[in-house]
Amino acid sequence: MAARGTGPSRGRIGAAGRALEPVLFPERLDGILDGSSRLSVALHGKLHGLPCSAMTYRGRLVIDRFAVALLPTLASTPKVPAAACRPEVVALGVEHYDVPTDPGLHRLGRAIPESEALVAQYQDEALAWADTSMSVFADRHRQLVPVRARRADLLRQVGDEQAVVDMYRESFEATPTPETFRLFVEAAPRPTEARRKAIDHVLSLLPMIDDEDGEPAEPTIGRPITSRAATGAVAVLLAAGDDHQAWSVALVHGATDSEWRRMAEQRQISDPESAISVMALETERAIERKDRSGYRTAVQLLERIERLATKANKPELHRDLVDEITIRHHRKSSLMALLRAGN
Repeated sequence: MAARGTGPSRGRIGAAGRALEPVLFPERLDGILDGSSRLSVALHGKLHGLPCSAMTYRGRLVIDRFAVALLPTLASTPKVPAAACRPEVVALGVEHYDVPTDPGLHRLGRAIPESEALVAQYQDEALAWADTSMSVFADRHRQLVPVRARRADLLRQVGDEQAVVDMYRESFEATPTPETFRLFVEAAPRPTEARRKAIDHVLSLLPMIDDEDGEPAEPTIGRPITSRAATGAVAVLLAAGDDHQAWSVALVHGATDSEWRRMAEQRQISDPESAISVMALETERAIERKDRSGYRTAVQLLERIERLATKANKPELHRDLVDEITIRHHRKSSLMALLRAGN
């Protein structure tokens, strides 16, 4: 305790309390607090540590108006017997958005039935907050992900599972990515059906790809990305485990280097020639870096190609590739030295 005369004055404490009063004691609590003599307070989150002496209620210090009991958490609210008289007051000091997801809040509703309307009101406010945030962060994916997750928690707490499914379906359809695909399928009551619908959706977004003569483009291994829709389609198909469809889409619409690399790994047994073709392109890109690190990467890829070609009983695939590289890059002395050392 502070020595006499060294602590903050009662007037300064009251001024601070009056500044916090609209937050701690909104007007909707008036009907609950009228006529009450005892006050139980559960301070939540950043409000922990706020002294009761700093609280004011309608122009009076709380400690002058009520007999105050501090609860460490909402979950510690004691059960009120059904035959007991109506409790005089329960005040919730909370961080606005976190209220509905606090498990103690729902225990409070069971312990003191009269608080259920207040709990429901906070839930409605939090859902409205989440809906507004969904609009605010519509073009900011990283901020939107946690908002969606919190909104899903709120919807589940009020028993609206279908709204959760609809939210994640709309999210996926607006931005098809492996993450939005996973969230949609996990939320859906029938995951297999949701997976099929998701695959159909990304395929429907793919544009027609024609060559210079207006003819459909020839399937090409290693084709770079041709559209944003192609980026989402290949990534989602791989996330869905539809490797065959992902390969077919990539041949026409393109894929990222990492996606081609992943598909090549998956096809080493079923289609070693295609896998070697992808690895050969990766080898060429490493050589075009024109530094020793790139040359070492190229030699390591050639060693992997040799093992794969030998296992597939087609050693000529490796031999022909090395011969081609030697002819085209014979002036690169560092690369040639590494090739000779490898051989």
